[in-house]
Amino acid sequence: VSNSDSAVSASSMEALCSLLPDASASISMHAESLLPRVAGLCSPPAPIRVRMAALALIEAAVSTLPWARIFPVRESLVRGVCVA
Repeated sequence: VSNSDSAVSASSMEALCSLLPDASASISMHAESLLPRVAGLCSPPAPIRVRMAALALIEAAVSTLPWARIFPVRESLVRGVCVA
């Protein structure tokens, strides 16, 4: 992963974190596809900035999105966070 790709990935996740409080309904529709991918970015070989942004997005999603959207992907989230 190049530095520019890492920067784009991290910035994208940071933007989603910022949008979650106001756009949780829109983002929650994509939780089942989005969150497992984000969980996969919580560990090496992902650069540290990407890992930190992924963890922050997971934290924001778990505290903001309805449990019904988190429940189906809970195992992948736990695996991603435990590796971090």
